[in-house]
Amino acid sequence: MREQTSRARAAHRSWPPLLGGLISAAIVYLTMEDASLQPAAWIALTPFFHSLFQARDSAFHRLLHGLSFFGPLGFIYYRGPVYALLLGIHAGLFAVPAGALLTHRRAWVRALGLPALWVGLEVLRGPFSPLPQDLTSDWLAIGSTVEPGGAASQAAAWIGLHGMSFAAAASASLFASVLVEASFGRQIACALMGLAIPLTLSFCGAWLIEHQAASDRAGAVRVASQASGDSRELLLLTQHSASAKEGLLVWPQLSHPRSRDGDAASSREEDLTAAARATGYWALSAAAVEGAGDGPAQALLADPKGRLEAQPFREGEPIRFSTQNGTLAVCAGGQLDESGLPRKAAASGAAALVGVEREPIQWAERTLRHRNTLHRYRALENRRWLVHAGRRSAFVVDPSGREVLTLRGVDGAQDCRVEWLTVSSVYTRFGWWIEPILLASAAGILAWSLFQWLAAGRYNAGPVRVDLESNMARPT
Repeated sequence: MREQTSRARAAHRSWPPLLGGLISAAIVYLTMEDASLQPAAWIALTPFFHSLFQARDSAFHRLLHGLSFFGPLGFIYYRGPVYALLLGIHAGLFAVPAGALLTHRRAWVRALGLPALWVGLEVLRGPFSPLPQDLTSDWLAIGSTVEPGGAASQAAAWIGLHGMSFAAAASASLFASVLVEASFGRQIACALMGLAIPLTLSFCGAWLIEHQAASDRAGAVRVASQASGDSRELLLLTQHSASAKEGLLVWPQLSHPRSRDGDAASSREEDLTAAARATGYWALSAAAVEGAGDGPAQALLADPKGRLEAQPFREGEPIRFSTQNGTLAVCAGGQLDESGLPRKAAASGAAALVGVEREPIQWAERTLRHRNTLHRYRALENRRWLVHAGRRSAFVVDPSGREVLTLRGVDGAQDCRVEWLTVSSVYTRFGWWIEPILLASAAGILAWSLFQWLAAGRYNAGPVRVDLESNMARPT
């Protein structure tokens, strides 16, 4: 009787077809574009979850709702048709088996099962994806809608970006339960629990900010943004602008070698060492190799005396350089899209994180902003300063996830003071187990949903014939 009442009330609060997914997509977009709308991040998935509840008896309709949510976001934050297809598969893998959770009579199963399934599939298309690295990342992870730098996001130093995704999805699931519960008391309880999640994270984040570790080692960093990545132009841009006796100069990824009086690669390296000698800084950059594509092949570091060290990039391994202030971990820009490699670098003793690259020229400005948000979470998760230099943007992020210096869309170079930290966050030390647990939870829910579907197909396959001799009902 209670289930019938719940369904009757939910019918009066039903969404028009596909509208719930579109509203959730609009909320996600607005929270990413406007920081003043950040409180809406905790209800971003509520219309989507509620629309799935309305379609709980139809797997095909749930699939359409999932596509209506992730389809628009895939086009807005465009990375290519293949990646948009992956987002669509993610939505389908979530929406179809979610029916078994949505029809469960216990609210706590829905409140915990939906976010566990959602975030487990986020992990599957991110750090645990079997696809090549250029098709995997944490792009459009729902936790990234929570602005890094705010009080609530500081909890990422304990639970990481995927933990923030679970918290945001759990809050949205509880608010969706308010719309489907038959009892007014249960509606109040779900609403209070939904509010308790962001409030608790904000309280914990305020405590983390107050007790943030400080370092007695600090130095100047000069970061450059330059469209062409031409080493001669960067040399002119930075060699007369140093403001301290010792520091770090970070150039974007240098362009492909151009022939100039013979060995162009040697000239490029000479320009880097010339910048180090002229400024008295350590000079850091990355370079591609002719014929190896657009991605960086090696990282280059020149000391103030002009000595040059080069190390090749390896998949799954950060590059480490030792300087006068501590160890630097250098990553290609795409390696910062996921949490695994920066966490590994910080756990191995890196005092600061550096990303160097040449961003694709066809990316929209909003795409760059969202990617920068992911990189800010890398700094926040590991409580490290992060320096990024590219041909379209350059920025410096403090351990709280706040951008303290930004160059976007212009050629230039600016100074910033950076602290070198070696204290490991909780996520740096123990975060390696969060993603496997979330993935295992999603796998368990998928297996349980499949069992429920098979059981429903077995006992609802046709009319029932009563065997009078055995007094048992058997499906014909």
